[in-house]
Amino acid sequence: MNKSKTKKAGLIKYSLILPAAILLILASNAEMLLASAMAETRVNNPVAELVAVAAQDDVIFAVVETPPSFPGGESALRRFLAENIRFPPVAAENRIQGRVTVQFVVRATGEITDITVVRGVDPHLDREAVRVVEQMPNWIPGQQRGQNVNVRHALPMNFILDGAPQTHTAPADEVRVVGFASPPPPPAENVIFYVVETPAQFPGGERALRQWLSENVRFPAEAAENGIQGRVVVQFTVNTDGSIQDVNVVRGVDPLLDREAVRAVQSMPRWIPAQERGRNVRHRFALPINFELAGDNASVQPQATQQNVLAGMITRIDGRLMATANPLIVVDGVAKGNDFSLGSIEPNAIESITILRDEESAITIFGERARDGVIMITMR
Repeated sequence: MNKSKTKKAGLIKYSLILPAAILLILASNAEMLLASAMAETRVNNPVAELVAVAAQDDVIFAVVETPPSFPGGESALRRFLAENIRFPPVAAENRIQGRVTVQFVVRATGEITDITVVRGVDPHLDREAVRVVEQMPNWIPGQQRGQNVNVRHALPMNFILDGAPQTHTAPADEVRVVGFASPPPPPAENVIFYVVETPAQFPGGERALRQWLSENVRFPAEAAENGIQGRVVVQFTVNTDGSIQDVNVVRGVDPLLDREAVRAVQSMPRWIPAQERGRNVRHRFALPINFELAGDNASVQPQATQQNVLAGMITRIDGRLMATANPLIVVDGVAKGNDFSLGSIEPNAIESITILRDEESAITIFGERARDGVIMITMR
């Protein structure tokens, strides 16, 4: 009785499994037939093949087995960048530097497309980085499973100003674009300097200036008749071409003497212009002119006066100025040291003496050494 029940149960199980197995076999055969049909369709249908390829071209890989590379390798890429990229002058003048990262797609054909800046610094540097990538030749495409594929690639370029401090440590293999910061712009033509690297000077120097004054400045007769004398300080501008302009009296004595001083300066020949950073500039210059009466004689320094008057002037200077200050002594255009004594000069050998006590005028002409005044002596 039990054996009969067991046989019946086994038959029922086999009857249930057999249809399922038949269905699996039929499904497998159907899948094989469908794949074969699709392969046959692609072979015999060019349109279907193009659609399949186009679908594959839209895929962009970030990581592949063989990355894309510049023709000739890394060294050729660096050489191309060195020959074609330029540090933008505007960025250099404004001391703008930094690392720009450009991203682009190397197509399966090697073509460069979809160029974008993913990390920028400044529009001038960013545009230059994009420009040079646009000029690149086709790359060797990347590969995945032996097939050329589209690959997204990033290229950092570090724009560095020579001598400027760096904000980060660049990797050894990073592309570096070195620029040189432009020097400060040259002085504008209309700027007037009071202190310059190389002051303006009369052609031939200080001695030639004194000689010219002695021959061209005249003591006004009316002033001499009325006993008018003194020192007139004239200020003027020496232009970049050496011409004299804007002559005016900054320290006058009398209109008669003042007008003569201005007239003489206006009639001067062109000077050697001042220079700043190697460029000719306009220089504001001060020039003292002494009008002196000595007995019946009227003279204009540095024109010679009587010897006894000069000896008396040395005595007065040595006792008055030297006792309270430390003036700069200039003999024949040569500045003497602090240990130089006026007593060592033979009065009869002196042609003229000019005393410049006005601090502003003295510093303008001779610099900070003349803060306590200047004694200018011209020898025969």
